[in-house]
Amino acid sequence: MTGTGIGIAPPQLSIFRAADFNPAITSPTPAKNYPVFESTFTGGFTIGVADTNRDGVKDIFVGAGPDGAPRLTRLRAATGEVLSDIFADDINFLGGIAVS
Repeated sequence: MTGTGIGIAPPQLSIFRAADFNPAITSPTPAKNYPVFESTFTGGFTIGVADTNRDGVKDIFVGAGPDGAPRLTRLRAATGEVLSDIFADDINFLGGIAVS
């Protein structure tokens, strides 16, 4: 998984399949792309993975990067559906939130 970096909009999460990896390809095509946050957000984001609801499928956690509020979004890995979207601290704090 990778995400767009700081200064790039729209923020997008890309998922690659290990089975598709070929070292000769310098720009592989992602298996899935999911938009995250508002399309104008350019603060980047961090990514974490865990099966927190114990359904046997890992969920993706996305934390807003610098210049963003401490926003934490949980996505269903298979579909990109937003399962939860919360602010982990004061919405006026603009230091983002790191997930791993």
